[in-house]
Amino acid sequence: MKKGISSEVLLQLFANLETEWPGISAHRKEQLNMLSQLILEHHAHSPEINLLFVCTHNSRRSQLGEVWMHAVAIYYDLPWLHAFSAGTETTAFNDRMVHALQQAGFPLIKTKTSENSEFSLSLPGSGSSDRALFSKSWSDPSIPKTGLLAIMVCTDAEQNCPFIPGAIARFPLPYEDPKEADDSPEEELAYQLKVREIGLEMLYLGWLIKTAT
Repeated sequence: MKKGISSEVLLQLFANLETEWPGISAHRKEQLNMLSQLILEHHAHSPEINLLFVCTHNSRRSQLGEVWMHAVAIYYDLPWLHAFSAGTETTAFNDRMVHALQQAGFPLIKTKTSENSEFSLSLPGSGSSDRALFSKSWSDPSIPKTGLLAIMVCTDAEQNCPFIPGAIARFPLPYEDPKEADDSPEEELAYQLKVREIGLEMLYLGWLIKTAT
């Protein structure tokens, strides 16, 4: 059922998070089940599914959604499920979030330094090509223009982005912004917890999809 990632640190993280699924609220499980059904319904008519995680700045939560779902698709052997992220505007992949992902075991390497720095993600043992991560809008050439399922991970994006070209459906799955803890004593912990929160739910979503196929 599972294969493709050889990092012991990541495999242990995934295993630990799987034991925490009972802590997901009933309401949230219902939302994740609805999302899994939406994905499977579209997969019945399309061999490839592109999930686009959308937030206002493509800086924190949407980047987490892309990284986690990319890893989950490999972990649960779902080669037809592809993850992307975008914002309603372009800023930068926040350094605090990059650091939190690195602390969790994701091998992110900076490949370009600028106001909108780029990072490379290569999951050990996956055999997949390196993934370039940077802040982008939905009009970026790297985003597929057809067959998108848009997952709205912040309420601002849901309100301010009424139309996403190429999206065949959109689904609200909001998360609180760890930015609220920036420059406070709780900053590092807030980002670490957000990595685990979104990872917990993306793993559960991947499991729902895998067990139904």
